[in-house]
Amino acid sequence: MRRYLFLLSILLSIACSDGAWASGDTPGDKGVGMEAPIITEVTPTTATLHQLTRFVVTGVNLTADMELIVKYCKPVGKGSTGSATRRVFQCTPQKIGDSKLTIKEKHAGKTLLTSKIIVFSSPNVVLLLHGMSSNPGVWEDLTINKTGYFKSGCPIIYAGALSSAGFIPNARGTYCFRVKFGEYDMANKLDGLDHAKQYAIHHAWPMSGDFSTFYQLGQEVEAAVDAILSINPNAKIVLLGHSRGGLAARAFLQTPGTTAAKSSIKGLITSGTPHQGSRLGRIYFYIENSLLTHAGIHITSGNKDNDWRTINFLLKGNKLDVRRPTVGFLADTSAPLKSLRRGIKYLPNWIRYGQIYYAGTDLGVLGSKFGIDYTIFGINWLNAITVSSPMHRALGLKFGLDDVFDIDIPDININLEKQLSNAARIAILGPGRTPRDYKGDGIVPENSQKGGAPHAHSWRGNGGDNVFHLEEPQQVLDIATMFCRMGFSDWLSRCPVGKTAPESLDPPYTADVAVEEEDTPALTAASTQRRQDYQAWQELPIEEQWRRWQAMNGEDDDVARELLGNALAERLQQGEDGGVYQEAGLILRQSATPLAERARLAALLGQTATQAALQTLLQVLEMGDAALRPALLSVIERVGDERWNGRFPAELSPLLQAAWQDAGNDAALLASVARALARIGTPDGVALLLQAVAQSGQSAAALERRAHLSETDARALAAWDVLSLIRNPDAIPVLSQGLHQRDAVLSQAAGDALAAMGYPEATAALLQWARLADDAVEPKVALWLNRLRDSDSKQLLRENLSSSRPYRSQRVRKALRDRLDKLDAP
Repeated sequence: MRRYLFLLSILLSIACSDGAWASGDTPGDKGVGMEAPIITEVTPTTATLHQLTRFVVTGVNLTADMELIVKYCKPVGKGSTGSATRRVFQCTPQKIGDSKLTIKEKHAGKTLLTSKIIVFSSPNVVLLLHGMSSNPGVWEDLTINKTGYFKSGCPIIYAGALSSAGFIPNARGTYCFRVKFGEYDMANKLDGLDHAKQYAIHHAWPMSGDFSTFYQLGQEVEAAVDAILSINPNAKIVLLGHSRGGLAARAFLQTPGTTAAKSSIKGLITSGTPHQGSRLGRIYFYIENSLLTHAGIHITSGNKDNDWRTINFLLKGNKLDVRRPTVGFLADTSAPLKSLRRGIKYLPNWIRYGQIYYAGTDLGVLGSKFGIDYTIFGINWLNAITVSSPMHRALGLKFGLDDVFDIDIPDININLEKQLSNAARIAILGPGRTPRDYKGDGIVPENSQKGGAPHAHSWRGNGGDNVFHLEEPQQVLDIATMFCRMGFSDWLSRCPVGKTAPESLDPPYTADVAVEEEDTPALTAASTQRRQDYQAWQELPIEEQWRRWQAMNGEDDDVARELLGNALAERLQQGEDGGVYQEAGLILRQSATPLAERARLAALLGQTATQAALQTLLQVLEMGDAALRPALLSVIERVGDERWNGRFPAELSPLLQAAWQDAGNDAALLASVARALARIGTPDGVALLLQAVAQSGQSAAALERRAHLSETDARALAAWDVLSLIRNPDAIPVLSQGLHQRDAVLSQAAGDALAAMGYPEATAALLQWARLADDAVEPKVALWLNRLRDSDSKQLLRENLSSSRPYRSQRVRKALRDRLDKLDAP
């Protein structure tokens, strides 16, 4: 079998344990004594050596007398960070074999740092593809999990250019990358309904490829694959697409011809992908035909006002803009979807295909919030009949008839007493049909999640019947299981014996056949040039990066501006300033500057995610600019989503905690700050959220029923809304302490947050609590453990149940056993 060699990793280790060298006289050029240099940091400390690898060495007393000695590396830049000097080196390997990297003083020959280059065979790579109205952050549970899968955050590829050089494999030697869709959004004439594109620009919302065609998205996938192959042409790649991301992968694979990019693909796994379309997508055409304009004013004739109420709810409450053209493309009746479906027969025959699908939630259910299933369709009166005992009420628990009889009926939505009109329902569902006729994951009917490729592995995820569409990328246990089932053993986690697929599937379809003219994309992605431009921009001094980025604000090349912004954000994140923050603050305050330019600048600061950037955003927000406020709030709430080098930006939490304390009764500001606090997840920040819940003493559902909220209750509602977003393992002790409190509301909030984390340490805290629980809380224990989604937690549950330590409640123990049996089911 042909073997490929690939340079996987380079381990940097400083000779002295404390990272410093003894001071003393060092001969200079003229024999004059000088202070010995001290290396304070090497970034990255662990990295893959490849054609794009850059090492940044920072130290005190570094002079021109320092040199880096290693084959295939050269100095490409320098600068300063405070009192320290910064040196940048670019390395391009040309030969396989062990080598040694050495940093020496040029004349004295004193060794400052050494490392060993380790050579391995060709790598396995997972390329993650997000869906509509989404972003690369949806893969958080897979990419920053403390104990499994990936820890590096997985570098982002946008427009064929890599935004980071820190490529770190997981414990199985597998690398991962994430595609950020949207390269063609601005260039397209696709505007959506009611000027949806302008709304996104002025609110600093990512466009996410929602203004692109399927084949444009497919070209973005191809550009990302090319970027990976530019690092190593022997990479073996599995595409993992959620929702529309699966269709983007198919659009790439269904184009004619055999390319290097296609030949590198070994598998395609889709999760919740509407291969046959979603009837929910028909809402776009209903809006287009029935609600011609909105312009910020509700249409009051007939039932149309109800429909705009629903659209506004989706837009503001769920960040789902159904006015974007991608929604119409996803309709089962749309021409683009039908065209893509006809191309199924052109999928390459050397690729293994797998489809994870979910069933059990009625069509139109978007997700669970405060224990309420949010749906764009009307009130389900059957489930409005609740069953609860005094103990249940004390614990804040409520059970509808669907919970009691397990018939999966969505709960009521209290705030939307009037949702879609009958005309809209008929347009989407068809005459006489109801959401229950289209059981699936809440967005995509069950049958539509299958059918992407003949003879593909189709498997219903074991995450439970009520896994909502937006939660599917969090089901890492299901994803890892599918890798095993398809024969990609040990790519993500150790595969159980007997759970892997045969080596070949031999599906009965062929590649390299002619495609219909309408299926042929008329676009060419200049990914190679983009990568070259990006690499050049990375090496510019920060002052020049900032100047060029400002100049691009008035130009049409939004992709170049985005890439240059990535390079600038990376430099700011490394600690350089260049006067950027001061100038940015002045520009943001200038109302005469076009709103779109200021929103883009705010988004750049949010992406940077430094203390200075956040401080600038908060200070500008205090100025009270009503036009810029939505963009600022949107950026602030996402600042905790940034994962530079796979780490949580804990240094931002104190600023956000102060903003939370000063927010008063400003519900919008509280919501934005709460989300950022939860995403960062420091113990102090999480404690502040739990404190807000405890001070109110009200369950989330009770707060939702109130028309007017006091400041205390407004804070509690904002806190309840974000507890499920906490992922930082540092918060587990605080949440565990809250779980054991006698305050039922506080205990419920802490338990909900622990259940959503997906860490074995969080599962251990829940299991410890469950051992002491009585019969009355068995439904709550079962609900929490139903969210278990990582293999380490599953093993922990198995060991816990096999232990001789007793449970106070046998009903609780049985609920845990039932959950484990379901996870172990074939």
